[in-house]
Amino acid sequence: MNVLLTGAAAGIGRATVEQLLVKDHEVVAVDIGEAGLGELPEESKRSTRTSPTRDGYARSSSTAPDTTN
Repeated sequence: MNVLLTGAAAGIGRATVEQLLVKDHEVVAVDIGEAGLGELPEESKRSTRTSPTRDGYARSSSTAPDTTN
């Protein structure tokens, strides 16, 4: 399953990301707290971490493989 999760850097959002990764789901983790996103577990190569910038665009530090082909 592919999941887009907001508020993923801390609290319930972070715990949800961790549980989804353990179950081998692909996760796009989004949060305004970029530092917290960097601390998410590295146990899955199928995760993408994204934080919005001030101008409303998203900055991504993806470790996900390109599956658009």
